[in-house]
Amino acid sequence: MTIDEVKLLVEWKLSVSPRQPTHPIYTNNPPRRHGTFRPTLMKLVSSNEPKTVKETIQKAINLYRSKSDVSAALGILTQLKGIGPATASLLLAVHDADNVIFFADEAFYWLCLGGSKGPIKYNAKEYAALNEKARALSERLGVKAVDIERVAFVLMKEGAGAGVEVSEEKVKVESKAPVKPSVKASVKPPAKAPGKRKVADESSDANAPPPRRSKRGKQS
Repeated sequence: MTIDEVKLLVEWKLSVSPRQPTHPIYTNNPPRRHGTFRPTLMKLVSSNEPKTVKETIQKAINLYRSKSDVSAALGILTQLKGIGPATASLLLAVHDADNVIFFADEAFYWLCLGGSKGPIKYNAKEYAALNEKARALSERLGVKAVDIERVAFVLMKEGAGAGVEVSEEKVKVESKAPVKPSVKASVKPPAKAPGKRKVADESSDANAPPPRRSKRGKQS
């Protein structure tokens, strides 16, 4: 991974990049950042030597691949200027999205704070707690870490993170179909349909009085 690729990921994390894939959640909502905006972060990241960035990331990835130690890999990545645990988790997650969850605000709110929004320190201890809960949920439901992150993103943006039952069906449906569930599904069918069936039944009745049929025809 080059420094330009790292900067692109940081850009995506800080704001909605024009190169970011369109997410349906933005259709009816203003753009939201994927974390706390820090104006000096990009400057710090850009100050890293390109060679140092490449070597440090390669070292972290090699350690992760050999020992599957997320915390140790993040410890190496955070040696780079401007790279804290949250950004480091993003760098690692793009290499193994199935097993490493990005330290997104929404994921932490949903998994660690019960769906309530609270202060986040963005430290290694908090990420370890998030990673542990995400791993447990992933193993229990048989889903990917990135799917859990997507579900958390949708639920928290829609204000439905608290008290939502975590099920395999919920995670899979929300992660593969990011469009929010339509409220139309819960609305009762209009009374018009039964009315049509009633008219059809009456018109098929041979004993129905002719004046009634004539009167209905005028009203229509």
